[in-house]
Amino acid sequence: MQGNPVEARLNLRYDGSAVAAGLMPVHEAAANMVAFSEFMVVAVKATYGDQAEAKAEVSGFARGSFNTELVFHIAGIGATLLTVAPNSPKDLFEVIKQAFELWKFLRGAPPDRVDRLNDLVQVTNNNGKILVVRTETLNLVINERGGEAAQGFVRTPLMRDGVEHLSIEAAGGVIARADDTEADYFHPVLADVPVSTNAVRQTVTAESPVFREGLQWRFNDGSTSFSAPIEDREFLASVDQGERFGKGDRLDVEMRIDQIRRGDKYRVDRTIVRVFRHLPASEQRQLFERKE
Repeated sequence: MQGNPVEARLNLRYDGSAVAAGLMPVHEAAANMVAFSEFMVVAVKATYGDQAEAKAEVSGFARGSFNTELVFHIAGIGATLLTVAPNSPKDLFEVIKQAFELWKFLRGAPPDRVDRLNDLVQVTNNNGKILVVRTETLNLVINERGGEAAQGFVRTPLMRDGVEHLSIEAAGGVIARADDTEADYFHPVLADVPVSTNAVRQTVTAESPVFREGLQWRFNDGSTSFSAPIEDREFLASVDQGERFGKGDRLDVEMRIDQIRRGDKYRVDRTIVRVFRHLPASEQRQLFERKE
């Protein structure tokens, strides 16, 4: 069931000496509005779901700064996705506000770590600091299209001489702002985001044992060949002490399987958490012969 359409009326304002003097070229102003509109489309989908659609209209301009009022008509919203009344853009405004905070927090670099906390995510930056934001906010910031759009209407204008501040405003006040010292933080940020984690017990064939610390082994599970690190310190110690491996040797292991999303792409990472048994190929053959 779809909720009522939402109307989001926003002002995109640029301030600075060049703007006050009326020196922002028309083609740059148009490019800024197009990039902002594209950003809002991604923000709407991040907030309300892929089925939501947003169409923008320019409502007017104001003097004293480059101030464009844009009206976004948002349709296709599932009412159950909103935490407030279906005709309110409050959730959208919160996601945009947090997105600007997150770009500044990351300072242009991917997160060092992302941990899920139910509907929120805990983001750790490269300085070890932590910021907790909505999942929708992170999805907007790591969306490549969203990052490119932010680069277009935030970074590019603020890198220009005489354009010193940008703000996104609504009737209730300023939603988000950035200045020229923060401009370089606004660009695509591709980050590894955990989607799911599962632990399985499985017997795998060691295709390429590695006897140097820190390197990944090569395994085969009967259908897929893959590389994986081994975290079992006791097993690694036995390898370091000279435990022998031969062609066809198998390991009975506990394996962690992590599904990771990076932008619009997914990958699967495997890690050997514990090794229960090492099954040399010669012993396997002997067991098979005794059964015969």
